[in-house]
Amino acid sequence: METGRELCVVGRTERATAIGLALASVGLPWRAVSPEVALGRPGVVVGSPALIWAFPPGRHPTLETQGYASGTCAVYAHWSGTVAEVGPVLVRGSGPCVACLFASAASNGRGGHPALRSWVAAWAALQCEALLRTGSSELIGASWRWRLNRPGLDLVRWRALPGCGARDCQP
Repeated sequence: METGRELCVVGRTERATAIGLALASVGLPWRAVSPEVALGRPGVVVGSPALIWAFPPGRHPTLETQGYASGTCAVYAHWSGTVAEVGPVLVRGSGPCVACLFASAASNGRGGHPALRSWVAAWAALQCEALLRTGSSELIGASWRWRLNRPGLDLVRWRALPGCGARDCQP
């Protein structure tokens, strides 16, 4: 049942469920919405306290733009067979705009390593819990990335593109 107070996890069922179960473990109510359903029902992602995009920036530009325009904060959380990433956190008026993310995004490939899935789900839940509790995140305009071929955390900065004219875009 949709009450509007659940965090909205947008992504394929297995990805949204993995993240949603981690959200539930920290006491956050959630609902999953597939990109196809969200595209067919404009506004379905609006009204949630936060959005979790279970895909890389730019994968579903119509939905991402709709979420950004609504002013709802969003956390990207995705993984492949070799790379996992949590962030950036997208907040209108803080950090780069959604168009700058689209231009900077790299595809993360296919598949899904189980350890990377668990890492992303846990980190996404922690980010959402902290963001809702404190109103801030170290991942506004940044993301944490883990690569299996080069273990360890990398902090990735997402910057506004030179000359971006979007009113809410911040360097």
